[in-house]
Amino acid sequence: MQGRRLWLGLLLSVPYLLFLIGPASAAPSSYGYAVSLGGVSYLSDSYPDIGSAGFSLVAAPIASTVLEPSVFLEAKFALRGDFYDIHDLNLGINLTIFKTIHHPFGFLMPINPTLYAPALQVALQHVLDKDAPLRVVAGVSLLRLLEKDAWSEWLSPFVIINPQAKELEAWGIILWRFTYLVH
Repeated sequence: MQGRRLWLGLLLSVPYLLFLIGPASAAPSSYGYAVSLGGVSYLSDSYPDIGSAGFSLVAAPIASTVLEPSVFLEAKFALRGDFYDIHDLNLGINLTIFKTIHHPFGFLMPINPTLYAPALQVALQHVLDKDAPLRVVAGVSLLRLLEKDAWSEWLSPFVIINPQAKELEAWGIILWRFTYLVH
């Protein structure tokens, strides 16, 4: 029960504060949405391995060239045959490690100039299937390209950690994520 109250408090406070602070900052703010496809493999048999489609709300309130933060609230839909349901909710932060226009991945998006911008991701995850504790999701997006108003990511691995049991619970990969931003 305490975990659910913590989740609800974070769910209501962190994005709300960033959405309020973002427009007041000197740097331009960006808000938008993301869609993704991926999958997760659990190390135990407590959950079945799933493919998932995700939908996120994204806020990037501070523009920077190093450690540029963005926050997200993501709902992942489990893709299990003919059955689709919301599997988990994630609330987290992306940190862009650096940005450069000089990169070898221009062939992936040949129309517009892009920035190569790998990122780290940390999130709290609440699985909706069971009364489970909050989990920590940690990932890296090594193949991430930014355009003026869009981000594209490919093959981003992540792990899911159960902090109460202090163990690695699952691993997964985001095959593709597209984020569209409005300034």
